[in-house]
Amino acid sequence: MASGLNSYNSLNRAVRIKDMARIVEDNKIMLRKLQGAASCYSIDRWNQDDKKKKKLVKMICRNSDRFLKNPYFLCNGLPNTTLGTANSEHSFYGFGAGTHF
Repeated sequence: MASGLNSYNSLNRAVRIKDMARIVEDNKIMLRKLQGAASCYSIDRWNQDDKKKKKLVKMICRNSDRFLKNPYFLCNGLPNTTLGTANSEHSFYGFGAGTHF
């Protein structure tokens, strides 16, 4: 005995065929709507945003070492793994080894 859509012994074959036809028609309507929809992206705005982001990245790269060179950040409990020990960092910036802030 065969089963599925082509089975003539199925009691709900007509309902399944009607449902499949409805789904196909709904898909066609949705496809027409999608193909007819205009884009909401502005290429000019997209390019401007890209330029701003690239400029920001460039500025961050250019100025990222300022954080490590500032004595305020070196003495306030931040990890000092990049420049060595705390005493060598203070002497590097002109402060004595015993100077505390």
